[in-house]
Amino acid sequence: MSSRSPLLSSSALLLSSSSRFSSSRFLSLANSFSSSFPLAFHLLLSISLIPTSRYFPLRFHLLRSLLRLSTHTNTYIPLTPSLLEPLSSAEFTHKPKPSTLTPLDFEYHIRAPSAYPRTRVYQDGLGEEIAYLLLESQALMSTSIAFPELAIPVITALKRFVKKGKNGKVGGMFKVLIERMEGNSKWIGEKRKGVEFAPNDRGAVEGFLEGVEVESSPLGTYWKLQKRVRETKRREVEKVSLVFALPSSTRLGASTRDQTRRIR
Repeated sequence: MSSRSPLLSSSALLLSSSSRFSSSRFLSLANSFSSSFPLAFHLLLSISLIPTSRYFPLRFHLLRSLLRLSTHTNTYIPLTPSLLEPLSSAEFTHKPKPSTLTPLDFEYHIRAPSAYPRTRVYQDGLGEEIAYLLLESQALMSTSIAFPELAIPVITALKRFVKKGKNGKVGGMFKVLIERMEGNSKWIGEKRKGVEFAPNDRGAVEGFLEGVEVESSPLGTYWKLQKRVRETKRREVEKVSLVFALPSSTRLGASTRDQTRRIR
């Protein structure tokens, strides 16, 4: 366990005081591939340090970091295995227990409280987070000429999960994601019909759809919409949290003053 501690500590430092990451935190580390490789290697290694389901929130934090690193360095980082692995864990292979717990906020946790594992609310939250991170990771590659081939393992794994039908809510989210990915694959396929270069022409391959923004692709457009919905929900949650975090005298000050005036 002691050999794991330094690496886990370095990962915790990367999370900083807040569990939400800003792009600027990685810009200084992402100036070149030579500087990004050690960071990507350690983040990927940190993901498998503690494979238990209680640490899936930590896994998601690290995966979000890798997504931002991949974006800023324009470097492909294989994230699909780490994103799909939780689907084969006991959280999804065993029947969940009913629970009245509030949904876990994955933005502010690196370890789930002990009451959450094997519950329906935790399973739903994991599925939603996996669906969104898969969407983001695939959207970042949505203008790549190789997208149809890169999407095959994800689509196959998600179809296998949906076929088992153990969680209708999560399965519904994955069905939508599959449809969007297949639509993007067809879009890339249509664009590829007009190319006149061979696959070994690296320059031409990298220049495929040059100038087309990721958010202009079918999958990127859907990601943009989901990102906006997610940000709106986040603001609402933070607003409610702020209200409940205020002292009772502050929250009820106005009504208390009104009652005092009436008594007088």
